[in-house]
Amino acid sequence: MLVSAKPEITGKSWNELNDPKYTFAVDMGSSQDLITQQYLPKANVLRFKTRDEAIVAVTTGKAHALVNTMLNGLVIAKRAPAIGAVKVPTPVLSTPSVIAVNYKGDEVFKSFVSAWAEYNRRIGNNQTWILDSLKPFGIELTDMPPGFGFGG
Repeated sequence: MLVSAKPEITGKSWNELNDPKYTFAVDMGSSQDLITQQYLPKANVLRFKTRDEAIVAVTTGKAHALVNTMLNGLVIAKRAPAIGAVKVPTPVLSTPSVIAVNYKGDEVFKSFVSAWAEYNRRIGNNQTWILDSLKPFGIELTDMPPGFGFGG
């Protein structure tokens, strides 16, 4: 996901954004940095030691957008409105949420945890829990940008 106040970023695909005319800010070595390497190899990417430095680059106009996760992007945009809003380029990139369980662990326990996680995703508990965790930041379901979904 991107956080940007630049209108020329809105509604673009990753392929359209993969252009040297666009500059993106990321925190070096992060998963966001890996996304830029994979999806934006032709774009100008500014890599910073910290996410805060990347945020400053966007708010001062040195970069068109911050590459970040959806939920972090929402918090950043809420706390620093000058940075802009969260944009969702297509195709939408997502990763599953997972937990670590000992590979050689109890098979019954692993099956129980998997079934519990799937059940809660299906009935919408995951969405509820995520939204509840965002309430202290003033973020609600209506703040989610077009193109975002909870996968369940």
